[in-house]
Amino acid sequence: TAGGQLVGFLEARKGESLLAEGSRTLAGEELAIQTLPAERTTALQAALALVLPKYAVPSRLFVMAEMPRTAVSRKLSRKMLPEPMNAEAKFLSDANDEVESWVLKLAHEVWQDGTLRLDDELTTCGGSSITMARFVRALRCSEIAPIGAQAREALTMRQLLSAATLRQLAKELQDDQEGHGLGTGTQIGRGNSKVHLRQEQVFSRAAFTALQLSWLLFNTTILSYAVASIFLSILRARIVPLHITLTIVCIIPLMFVWTIVQVRLYLTITEGFYPMFGKTHLKHWCAEKLTKPVLGVLRFLKVDCLLRLFLHALGAHVGERVTWSGKVKLTGVGLIEIGDDCIIESQVVLEAVAFVRGGLLVRPVKIGNRVKLGACSYVAPGTVLGDDCEVAAMAAIVQAVASPAGTKWEGVPATAHARAPEEFRRRLLMVAAGSESARSSVVEGLPRGVVRMARKALNLAIGIWLFWPLVYEALHILEAGELPSRAFLLDLMIRICLARWVRTLSTGVTAVIVCRCLPRVKPGTYARCSTSALVAEYKIDLFEGVQKVMASSPFQSYWFYAMGVEIYPFLGNLDFGRMNDILPDAFAIAACNSSGENSNGHSLDITQEAVVIRQTTLTEGCFVGNNAFVPPGVYQKDLMIGAATNLALGSYGLYDDTSKRPLTVFGNPPVQISRVAETAHEAQPTFLNFIFRSVFVELARGVARIPFYVVPMFLVGSSVYAHRQLHLEFQTLFLLAAPPLILWATVAIWFVLFLCVKWLVVGRATESTYVTRDPFVQQNFLMWRLWSWALPIFSLLGGTTALNPVLRVLGAHVGEGTLVLNQRRYFDMDMLHIGTNAVVNTIKWQLHTFEDSVLKLYPARIGDGALVSHSTIVGGASIGDGATLLPGSCVMKGEELADWKIYSGSPVAPIS
Repeated sequence: TAGGQLVGFLEARKGESLLAEGSRTLAGEELAIQTLPAERTTALQAALALVLPKYAVPSRLFVMAEMPRTAVSRKLSRKMLPEPMNAEAKFLSDANDEVESWVLKLAHEVWQDGTLRLDDELTTCGGSSITMARFVRALRCSEIAPIGAQAREALTMRQLLSAATLRQLAKELQDDQEGHGLGTGTQIGRGNSKVHLRQEQVFSRAAFTALQLSWLLFNTTILSYAVASIFLSILRARIVPLHITLTIVCIIPLMFVWTIVQVRLYLTITEGFYPMFGKTHLKHWCAEKLTKPVLGVLRFLKVDCLLRLFLHALGAHVGERVTWSGKVKLTGVGLIEIGDDCIIESQVVLEAVAFVRGGLLVRPVKIGNRVKLGACSYVAPGTVLGDDCEVAAMAAIVQAVASPAGTKWEGVPATAHARAPEEFRRRLLMVAAGSESARSSVVEGLPRGVVRMARKALNLAIGIWLFWPLVYEALHILEAGELPSRAFLLDLMIRICLARWVRTLSTGVTAVIVCRCLPRVKPGTYARCSTSALVAEYKIDLFEGVQKVMASSPFQSYWFYAMGVEIYPFLGNLDFGRMNDILPDAFAIAACNSSGENSNGHSLDITQEAVVIRQTTLTEGCFVGNNAFVPPGVYQKDLMIGAATNLALGSYGLYDDTSKRPLTVFGNPPVQISRVAETAHEAQPTFLNFIFRSVFVELARGVARIPFYVVPMFLVGSSVYAHRQLHLEFQTLFLLAAPPLILWATVAIWFVLFLCVKWLVVGRATESTYVTRDPFVQQNFLMWRLWSWALPIFSLLGGTTALNPVLRVLGAHVGEGTLVLNQRRYFDMDMLHIGTNAVVNTIKWQLHTFEDSVLKLYPARIGDGALVSHSTIVGGASIGDGATLLPGSCVMKGEELADWKIYSGSPVAPIS
């Protein structure tokens, strides 16, 4: 038998020393029991395996002076023998908590080896890939576990192999269990409530993409039929401008009704945690595709009552007197609740549905009364903000919290601070308002949106007047059933360019006239509904419109000066992208300044009862990075403000006249970084540089609009010509097929033109350095000006794996199964590398930098299985495999994020 073979084997080696020096002794019994050293155990087990069956090889060995006997009968005492669990308990005693004990017990069961320790490396534990798979299954299917079901379901073989030891694996699982907000989503909410993964139908990636494209094709077909019907009605009405206006006005309610019907009938989702590529994921994607265009139209109109009505129709609750100061992103609209008298500033993100590690998290968001959400702030699913709370500018609540009343949240990730009593703040601001509060009744009943819509209506009327001859002549050609001639197409392109320039000129002239006619608003405190506050908000809206149409134009400074901006010295060398929330009456700029895209100036601090207006002064050599927040103040010379920097939490709004050293400020909260200026500032560009840039920029603006009118007109004209050439029995079938084909062909041709310019004019960008006036700089930024050609296909295919081939042909490296969502701005795609199965949601890319008048390009990498959401990534950054970057974060140049870790902050730091 096996027992006899074991006895014979040991007797044959009688007299050999089995104990080594320093062996341990287990006390607690009268009989001393000594354990065999690990190296001798392994050698003895290997020798036994040669003569014994596998099941008979002992897993642990003990050395005793004699066998234990009972006191009376002197029989073998089993109770005094060392039990296997006693030895295992010795190793379990090294565990620091129940999670480590649970992981070690499962490892003992799977490997059938009770000598495994927490600090043992998994690669040296033996076994095979099947053993590893059994261990993963044991962790996932354990009935009694201190880890939530979601964290266990999210565990993968890659994560197991990346953990060096069992203790490290337990630490990662425990991090998931503690629930670091959107990093894991395992325990998000108040108290100890856990969110478990719901079981529902999950599609393969190919099937999921096919369903997305099928639904997209259905809705675009319906849209194309509506547009075709309107087009035919205009054609029959002999094209008068009144009919054009009526069709534009009528299409908006149709969009509202179509969106509301679909969302309320079959796209409503409920609270829970759902797997990706499941039924709920598909419903959420469809709802987002429907609501975003409608919300965009409402943002264009800027009428709060219409926005509130639309949100109510989708299932949201929005209280009375809610102020929407700018663009706001809402996801999971039906699960959002906003109280009365709230202030929501520009670029706020309210998410009731978010992508987390392992799935899609759906939790309601509740905002109390009189809550203020600062510019560029983020609120995670499941957050509850009590009355009178405040979320500071660029703060990110990345984990669901239940905030008591009167709490202020700042930083990334946001932390709570005590807020001044609301009554005291209210009384203080009303006293400072002074005589302005007496005039509040004059405009109290006037909706602010009515004043804002006046400029929109004027621009619409100018556009109709400019394009009236163009459309009239084109439709006459269609009525004749002829193809457009080359002379007509040339004349059409010239008119489009002229129309673009005239419209740009009319926008600037209108803004200048209105700003000059309205009274100048000085810095100070005014009542909320006062005339001065209303004028200030209207001027801010006009100034943003001028910045949009004049972005990167050499003539920016002239238009700024005409609108009331104080510029010294008066030069034409400013380079401003777009700085939001800036009042021209309280803005001053010196020479050699530049601003990135979507930075925030925040001239107005709005509360429920008052508006505080402060002065902003950028002295010589200031640089404001993309998405930075620059509160009012006077900023020192040669100050470089990094991307996604929040100066509201710093003390940099002070001008030091004696300080000559250049300074870089970055972070949220900001930190100072000393630097040395590489090139001296040029107070005045050369005449040739100024002329070249002026001609190039203005030509690019005009050319960028040509495909928007020529391509659809050419396709419609060709379709009408083909329709008249067909036999009568095929004409009806052609009419049914033509509208969606024209729509998709238009989008495809726009993208092909964009692709041709990318590779024929610009070429592939590489990691390199260029001076600002190098021709390549203007060629590279030409793609930003032509981005509107590719935006439709990015908007349609965003959130699907069908977008990945589009990114690849533009130069990016994107792995299989990766989801890229809400990418609505162009970036240096040649510099991007994304691995497989990653989720990249609403990222602000900064893959090029301007450092002292030098353009530098750096590549960025996102690893396999990474989750990156609502963050800023700078060129030269590297995000490891499986890493999670929480919202509001910024990864700077040269930073490398480790695999399978959770990061947050600006600059980023791992979350323990």
